[in-house]
Amino acid sequence: MPGSGQRPAGAGVPKTSLSKYLKGTGSFRGTLLGRNNQPIRNDGLWGLRFGNGVTGSTRTLLFTAGIDAEDDGLFGELRAGH
Repeated sequence: MPGSGQRPAGAGVPKTSLSKYLKGTGSFRGTLLGRNNQPIRNDGLWGLRFGNGVTGSTRTLLFTAGIDAEDDGLFGELRAGH
């Protein structure tokens, strides 16, 4: 959402779990689960964005987060498993 002045839902909220919504209608589709079948959580989430084909594929969810009491930053990706 560059330039919009808005942050993704849940950005910067402690103990945030990631939810998925249907593109177009916005209807809730559930919570993203990790390998342990538990909700994916990130206590210091700063931002979310799908890759652009150069930095991450368009099917890769990229994130930034504050770690170590937000003294440090983390850049990572989430990819769908099979």
